Amino acid sequence: MMTIQLLSRLALAVALCSALSACSMFYDIGQKSALERCESMVRIEDRNACRRANSQSYEKYEESREKLRQGKNE
Repeated sequence: MMTIQLLSRLALAVALCSALSACSMFYDIGQKSALERCESMVRIEDRNACRRANSQSYEKYEESREKLRQGKNE
């Protein structure tokens, strides 16, 4: 019985980890695409502003998202 519970928990942990990795991968793809659009901008000021707006890591994005979510629930 304990073995089945342990395997179930392990499978759930692996699935959760895979899902988070996939989210991070899709975020990174979106970021790369956005930064490529930044490079096509003519004005250097626009290009730099675009880079700043699109340079946040997935981890920082998740932290900001969680803070906003908690703020709305309070």
